[in-house]
Amino acid sequence: MNLRRKYLEYFMFILILVGASLLVVQTSPDINSFYGELTQNIKNTFHANDSSTLIVGLFSIIGYLGLTISRMLFLTIVFLLVEIYHHGIPKNWKLLIKATLFKCIKIWIILFLTVFISKIIPQLNFGSLITINQKDVEQIFGGFTTTILSIIGFVLLDLSLWITHYLSHKIPILWHFHQVHHSIEDLQAANNYTHPIESFIESLGVIIISLLLSLQYESILLILIWQASHDDFVHQKSNFHLGPLRNILVDNRYHHFHHSCKKEHFDMNFSANLVFWDKLFGTYMDPGESLVKTGVNGVKPPSNVIEFLTGILKKR
Repeated sequence: MNLRRKYLEYFMFILILVGASLLVVQTSPDINSFYGELTQNIKNTFHANDSSTLIVGLFSIIGYLGLTISRMLFLTIVFLLVEIYHHGIPKNWKLLIKATLFKCIKIWIILFLTVFISKIIPQLNFGSLITINQKDVEQIFGGFTTTILSIIGFVLLDLSLWITHYLSHKIPILWHFHQVHHSIEDLQAANNYTHPIESFIESLGVIIISLLLSLQYESILLILIWQASHDDFVHQKSNFHLGPLRNILVDNRYHHFHHSCKKEHFDMNFSANLVFWDKLFGTYMDPGESLVKTGVNGVKPPSNVIEFLTGILKKR
């Protein structure tokens, strides 16, 4: 590949990402308002005294899941097109369909877990998180309060992801669920799923940090959009990577290396976004220039919904 074509591809890739992010951000206020109405209807179903409230709640659940799944699929399709550009049409569409099914089931479960949490902590709401008085913080940062808190929130969230990821490898019950993700052999943006329990634990980090820092909804939204798009990026199977920036930010080669089926790579490169954490805690290893073979030796990926939910995977 000549240098001009290489840089043209990078430009196209960045353009796609920026365009996708802008589209999500631009439509988010309207979608968020709709989310708020839907989730209030869902909460009302728990105290439904008549059939009409119950029916509205059930349709609201379908609408909420539809919007959430559409957002997920939109980003996944962007990276799938990049993979098709580099490697051609996927040979095994069944894997992609199965992965999409697993993701949809996970979203359904997390929806009800979030409703349960919101019942325990009344201040929490699907549409936005609680906003605490920021006057004390504004006295320090002035007009840059939102920006500074957003950066701090991103860094703390990334640290919480490193910690939960590390513990998922060290605590047997957490690894039981985390291995569902690691068992994926043909790892790519579309064939990438995690167990609902693992995803829910990570989402608790977002909730706690947002509450502690009193992050505005816009800040949370930007962080989550970044996290969702970056998560698809690091799992994609293509030649696109971050070049010199890989020393700062995790890219696909870095994360694929963490998924390596080789034993010596198993407990290395835990970072979700910032490489800094692995270097700080001594879990960094140079991933090299190419993608590695992924999976868990002696274990097959989940072949059905029961195996996905229970985490009980077949042995080879």
